[in-house]
Amino acid sequence: MISIKPATEDILPRLLEIEQETFTNPWTYGMFQEEFLRQDSFFTVISENGNPLGFCILRRMTDDEGQLFNIAVAKSARRQGFADTLMKVAIRHAEDNGLKSLYLEVRESNEAAIALYGQHGFKQVGTRKGYYDKPTEDALIMTKDIVPGSGTGCCAGRG
Repeated sequence: MISIKPATEDILPRLLEIEQETFTNPWTYGMFQEEFLRQDSFFTVISENGNPLGFCILRRMTDDEGQLFNIAVAKSARRQGFADTLMKVAIRHAEDNGLKSLYLEVRESNEAAIALYGQHGFKQVGTRKGYYDKPTEDALIMTKDIVPGSGTGCCAGRG
């Protein structure tokens, strides 16, 4: 059974494993814990039968703008729609919490993520030269306007 729930501190080590298998320059446990404790952070997990398969971190940056920091899915669970579900949950959270726009950075070579973001209405608005390391690579800056009441046909998460 698939569930979407707020992250809990006891599963942070498993989420860190997913982070480490997904990114070449992963966040640390301390960074996860700090984000988990933030009141302005939406840190949600998708699980199957209690086993975390992926997560999403979205933070309110201003009164009406949020930044999507992280979406990651375990290698064993990829290409099954979990990242798409997490995107829908994040966008729904933004709608429900009065955000008017979201932005993110993504490696320019991450075609799968760029396609996912594009499917959810994100548009490229700029580039950050040399933003990533391991290897050094530019980041694409993408944004999405949030239209209240447009709905995503998906789930609700932590508020």
